Amino acid sequence: MSSNQSLYLDAPGTPLRLASSPIPQPGPDELIIETKALSINPIDVAQSATGFFIKSYPRVLGQDVSGIVHSIGTNNTSSSTFSQGDRVTAHAWSMLTGQNEDAAWQKYVRVKAKNTAKLPENVSFAEGVVLPLVLNTAAAGLYQTLQLPLPEVGKKREGEGVLVVYGGSSAVGLSVTQLATASGVRVVAIASEKNHALVKEVGAKEVFDQKEGDEMVEKVVKAIAATKEKFIGVFDAIAVEATYKHDLAILEKLGGGAFISTHQLPESLPENVKGKFIFGLGEFSFPLWEEYIPQALESGELKIRPEPLVVGKGLESIEKALEVYKKGVSGKKVVVEL
Repeated sequence: MSSNQSLYLDAPGTPLRLASSPIPQPGPDELIIETKALSINPIDVAQSATGFFIKSYPRVLGQDVSGIVHSIGTNNTSSSTFSQGDRVTAHAWSMLTGQNEDAAWQKYVRVKAKNTAKLPENVSFAEGVVLPLVLNTAAAGLYQTLQLPLPEVGKKREGEGVLVVYGGSSAVGLSVTQLATASGVRVVAIASEKNHALVKEVGAKEVFDQKEGDEMVEKVVKAIAATKEKFIGVFDAIAVEATYKHDLAILEKLGGGAFISTHQLPESLPENVKGKFIFGLGEFSFPLWEEYIPQALESGELKIRPEPLVVGKGLESIEKALEVYKKGVSGKKVVVEL
């Protein structure tokens, strides 16, 4: 008989502990996934080190999971109905529910069916697991905040305006660029020079080198003005003091706009700048997952970017994966296979 294995954090900054646990039971509109791959996100590093957003211990962490559908709850009514044995990728919701059963770092994980997508046979578990949280983070900014039209497979849109994506080669930045482009937005990205080809591959029309500082700001402003399209604003996927300085300079020179950030915003913003700190978790992403994501994965329209960097096998390799992430990874996403 199968049993579960979970990786527990007993206190902030302590070693992770592997232990047996019950296999979760699915509720309505839920699935149990037998885990085949996990990926590391910035929030995982922050939670394991500081206990951010954790109310009780021991706690199982982890956002992204891919694997095989083990069992299915009632009301399996999403437009992409699931069956046992399906290969899938999903976003685990433990940060919202507070339940260990809903966290990714274990052998069996409970997920929302409407935040799950089938993987085509030509997409590996390691590839599929790079996407869930970053797609939801992108969706929070593009669809919940900016109210852009949802993308449709095979339908080329244009004319929705111009968006600056800071951190264009980050996992979030690449997803923002893919989804925004599919929704008809022209993306002007900022990224390290070595990753410019990667950022253009997923749809950015122009990419500028973040190391150029004030000169980069002037180039971005000039490029956007030349398009004569509506300036939407800035989506900052790096979100630190240095990038905020550039963001606000771009916004000032272009007359203001939306300022979307993956971290807390500066305390005071100009009146013509509408700031929004986003969190990639919630029902707002369900329509995207039910239709566009599985269809776009199947057609190849949604690219697996960044590519996975597999650093180990088994739950016990997650400690190593966290250390690899902390040392810095560019243009790839750290993944552990099971």
